Parts: sequence; C-alpha cells; structure tokens
Amino acid sequence: MRWLPQPLISAAGSNLRQTYTVQLAATTRLLLREEQLLGRADERLEPIPGPPRRTLAA
Repeated sequence: MRWLPQPLISAAGSNLRQTYTVQLAATTRLLLREEQLLGRADERLEPIPGPPRRTLAA
C-alpha cells in the first residue's frame, strides 16, 4: 500500500493535527509519506500557535 499525497500547505496561524490508523495484513507493506510546507508566498508572518502534531498507529 502506498500513501503519497501532495504536499500540505499550512497557512499562517494554522494548527495542524493529523492521525492515521492503519490495519495491515501480516504480509502487507506500507509506504507513507507526508510533506508539510509552512506558509504561502507573500503571506504575512504571524506567531505559530504550536508545533504540528502527527500520530501513526499501524
């Protein structure tokens, strides 16, 4: 199984929380890639509310 989405763009002031729960057969492989881009072109800088949080349970 491959999960290769396009990059996620976080706008200024956003607060990202992601959770992945995956159930795999004993012989299955998982390739998971996440890419996060912080901010957009010409975006005004603001304080970031907190670090991105991601959890993966497989």
